[in-house]
Amino acid sequence: MRTNLIHPGELGPEEIKAWKAITAEMGTHSAFMEPEFARAAGQARGDARVAVFENDGEIVGFWPFHKRPMHFARPIGAPFSDQHGPAIRPGAAFDPAAALKAMGMCAYAYSTLLDPEARFSSGARAVQDGYVAETGGDGQAYAARLKAEHKRYHKTIERRRRKLENERGTVEIVLRDRDPEAFEQVLRWKREQYAATGLHDVLAPRWVRVMLDALGDTDAEDHGLRMSTLRVDGRLAAGEICLLGAGSLHSWIPAYDAEFGIYSPGLQLLRGLIEGTNDLGADRVDLGAGHGYYKRYFTFERRALIDGAAFARGAGAQVMKSAMGGWRGLETAPLGPMSKLAGKARRRLGQIAAVEPGLGGRVRGVARAFRQHAPG
Repeated sequence: MRTNLIHPGELGPEEIKAWKAITAEMGTHSAFMEPEFARAAGQARGDARVAVFENDGEIVGFWPFHKRPMHFARPIGAPFSDQHGPAIRPGAAFDPAAALKAMGMCAYAYSTLLDPEARFSSGARAVQDGYVAETGGDGQAYAARLKAEHKRYHKTIERRRRKLENERGTVEIVLRDRDPEAFEQVLRWKREQYAATGLHDVLAPRWVRVMLDALGDTDAEDHGLRMSTLRVDGRLAAGEICLLGAGSLHSWIPAYDAEFGIYSPGLQLLRGLIEGTNDLGADRVDLGAGHGYYKRYFTFERRALIDGAAFARGAGAQVMKSAMGGWRGLETAPLGPMSKLAGKARRRLGQIAAVEPGLGGRVRGVARAFRQHAPG
């Protein structure tokens, strides 16, 4: 297999066409696995790369990633790439370890890998559910099924909507809101949420905004950012910035005005978004993995998302594998709270390392995390 390493901005029309054909064959149904997302990340980050794999002159796959220090690869657009991994033609011979070596990388860490052919099974450490609403273009019918299956939950949402209308005013859901001020407000609310909960502000680095602008700067009907909002008498109460691609609308950056919190405006908006999926050019709404019990009440379908790491062959990669394995050992050891703390620290540090390209940002992020969790 021949490997050619390029920047995402160097992808040509034929390569983009081949990439999209491969993800369609794989059935990934994920905007994050498409070349448009890799190109947007590439506009924002100089360390973005795409490995192009060929067999006998024919392209058989693409592996987008960020080339980090110590020959460590991270998913393209991380930590915003809610699904990631290489796009490899089904049935093609592909060895992740050999591919990483050809790419000049020692390791590739992943948290929500799509791996339909189990090519990464040897490095998988955990599998979690990704929640998907397969509306099939009829969001109204899907929402009716949800209400029938989870009557009490959705009746509560309806009761809160009536309460909101009675107490605050007319409720309107705008499925495709292009208001730039509303967009900025949703981002501000999200950053306020990070500050209030002590999470690392992943929206703070400049490259993130460059990527968002690149994704939103398109009139294409089949991909790009889409923002839906819930307004009360015209006032913005909740917003959700989504990413459209491959027929899927991915719930990405949701936020709401805390003043309206008792009315669950975010959940009201999500249900309205599912009902209006076909108007947004999608056949499904993808809620991703984890972070919220509510997802089970808005979806029937699940997809496997894998956490783990892949390593190249060689001495340097084995040293890295041993170090990462030792830390993982702390997480799985019967040490009670200490094991949970080790897992939490790994995820937090991994997020900081992914979103902060510069050493200064990583140091500040780690120091802030230590201050927040240090005893006393």
